[in-house]
Amino acid sequence: MQTASYVGLAALLLVVSAAGQEVEITSFSGNGTIEWTAPSGSVCTVEWGSGLTASQGWSRSWNGISGILMTGTHASASVPMFYRVVSNTNPLSMTTPYVEESDMKWVRQGYSESTNCPWQFIHDGIDFQPVSNLAPFHAVCDGIITELCLRHAPPSDGGRQNWDVYVEIQYDPTWRVTYNFEPKTTNLVDGVTQLTNITVSLLQEVSEGDVIGYLHKADGTAHVHFSVLKHGYMYHNGVITCPKPFFTPEAGASILRLVTNRFPEAMDFCY
Repeated sequence: MQTASYVGLAALLLVVSAAGQEVEITSFSGNGTIEWTAPSGSVCTVEWGSGLTASQGWSRSWNGISGILMTGTHASASVPMFYRVVSNTNPLSMTTPYVEESDMKWVRQGYSESTNCPWQFIHDGIDFQPVSNLAPFHAVCDGIITELCLRHAPPSDGGRQNWDVYVEIQYDPTWRVTYNFEPKTTNLVDGVTQLTNITVSLLQEVSEGDVIGYLHKADGTAHVHFSVLKHGYMYHNGVITCPKPFFTPEAGASILRLVTNRFPEAMDFCY
């Protein structure tokens, strides 16, 4: 469900959805700051155009004012022309990346933007470690496979340069989700084995719940590193963000149980 509110100079038009949910621009200080209210949990995008009518063709490609998650009911952004704020009350909604919770041993580490977390280091995703070899992982949402490649990953684990398989699903122009299938091996043969256990192909359309691959465990610490990406590709202006707001309540509860399997004191999986 989308609603929009328009503003230009002193003009203000409030559009209310059939469900009674609304987005309202509350102030606009010229070429400065726009403020608005919208339903908590919706995702807002500031759009701009040359005039105030819908036929003008509204643009929405600036990274800083697109895909703004409403954690409360008030937000603001720096803006320059004629604008409208579009509120989507049905943003990205995800199931778990794994098929069955019982397939997972634990979450090795969750998402963290500081060292103040149970795993004590900054980490840009959630690592899901299965119990046994070839555990299935599926699409958390509908989308298109926009990247799929075998990579010689940057050095880690004390200087080791491991092989992994990177899979990216584009949900919409703003949001993508990414999977690193990490066998935890420097052996190219294991990397190729992991690639052969990916069940999707580049540009394939997938639906939530479709299996995208099976993790080849070349090492006991092998896992799938999962991230949510806003705007663009991982290495082309993409911004990795906390995935917690996008998981369904059931998925979030399942992931937290896996975190506490390894970190009993953990209260969350995003820090």
